[in-house]
Amino acid sequence: MKKMKYSKITIVAVTIITLILLSSPSVFAGAFKLNIYPPTTPIQPGIEMREIRGVHQNIPTIFDNLLPNLWASQYTFIEVDEKPSWASVTFPDSTPITPPDGVEYELTGIVTVSEDAPAYDFGMVKLSITTGKFARTIFPWIPGLGNEFKMDQSFQIQAGYIPSLSATNPLAVHLPPNSFKNVSFLVTNTANAKSTLEFSVQQSDIPAGWNVITPGPNSVDAGDQVKILATVYAPEGNESVDEWVHIPLNIHIKSVAEPTGASADYAVTITAHCVSDDEY
Repeated sequence: MKKMKYSKITIVAVTIITLILLSSPSVFAGAFKLNIYPPTTPIQPGIEMREIRGVHQNIPTIFDNLLPNLWASQYTFIEVDEKPSWASVTFPDSTPITPPDGVEYELTGIVTVSEDAPAYDFGMVKLSITTGKFARTIFPWIPGLGNEFKMDQSFQIQAGYIPSLSATNPLAVHLPPNSFKNVSFLVTNTANAKSTLEFSVQQSDIPAGWNVITPGPNSVDAGDQVKILATVYAPEGNESVDEWVHIPLNIHIKSVAEPTGASADYAVTITAHCVSDDEY
């Protein structure tokens, strides 16, 4: 068998062709995809860790397949460039390496919202993404491999509504039979948005002969305090003299902007004492 001989010119020519192929962005770059899908519903402040889903994919060319797997892999750096002051945005794997196998790999980010975030406000998140072929870190002197590609991706997040209030129990009232008296108490809207307060009393909670007239709905700005009035009616006749009653007054709080959304229920206790006309 004859031994094949290669001239120096042939070897140089093959080397030059190889370098041209490797340095050509259109040939070497292949197809790289990085998509991040933002949350589409409000994030509950202070209690929820919302996942951001994404995918990254490196579709190889025939020339990528000739290289060692790591060389043809795609490196990526993900940085959070902008975000609202009331939100935290992190990517546990902010430097993924994407193999040249055409497989879609999952990418996950975490968004949390502080308790004082304004409900239903939108905030912009801007990601700065840098990516390139891993081979450029090994052969930085090859022109095509020395390039990095930078891109930005922006999306919006929205804070949810947390229904919350604080209320004081009204002072006990004393009233004679067959009379009525107003009771007052303070309610503070501690929710993160303007809220509607609705008041009610269960008939089963009202002792025989007594009655309570509840106030109408009240809209209160976030952080504001309002004085609420209700009316207590004592029974007729002297049979109820010296009777003490404790009647729960229910408070339902919900968002003005989204009345069918999140809501919560609280209660204060109305305390009344029926006294004789002489004592009153």
